[in-house]
Amino acid sequence: MVDKHIDVDRYKIKQNETVNLHNIPTFCDIAIEKNEVKQELFPAVIHEMKSWQEKLYAEKKYGLTFVLQAMDAAGKDSTINHVFSELNPSGLFVKSFKEPTSLESSHDYLWRIHKALPARGEIVIFNRSQYEEVIVTRVHQLLEKESFPTSLITNHIWDRAGHRCGQRQRGLDPSRLRRQPDGDDPLPGPPAPDRHGAPRRV
Repeated sequence: MVDKHIDVDRYKIKQNETVNLHNIPTFCDIAIEKNEVKQELFPAVIHEMKSWQEKLYAEKKYGLTFVLQAMDAAGKDSTINHVFSELNPSGLFVKSFKEPTSLESSHDYLWRIHKALPARGEIVIFNRSQYEEVIVTRVHQLLEKESFPTSLITNHIWDRAGHRCGQRQRGLDPSRLRRQPDGDDPLPGPPAPDRHGAPRRV
């Protein structure tokens, strides 16, 4: 195995497991030489990733999504360029979720996330995750800037939106992941909001 120096299991989070970010290191805390990573381990990883990408594309059974979530200037773009630039670009897509467009704002807040999901055989890299839709919208008060009833902007909305992000993630059907042409509604799509205050864009 390429990861002979790294116990990747300690970075895995099990379903329903409570996570304390303070217990997860953000720096290299293992004994490993930088030159060894650069000259031996990293090229081996890239070679293995190419092989898996070819199999993924040939079989066309599953789509693969990498999700990078971090603060601004944390290195998301450089990670994408450094790690994925060697893969076949014909089956690789990068989707950056910036401030929503007027079209995206008029739909359910998870609409553009599902629209960008990979087709079977494809790899899609999300630059920021669906949880950004809740955090940024609340911090920058985007709902107040849209045509949205202010009386409905309560803590209940934000709690429910965060729960829905996780719920939709757990409910994805791997056999149905596919990207839609521009302008089409994605499948599977998020359920329509109810009449009790669920926002179109949270």
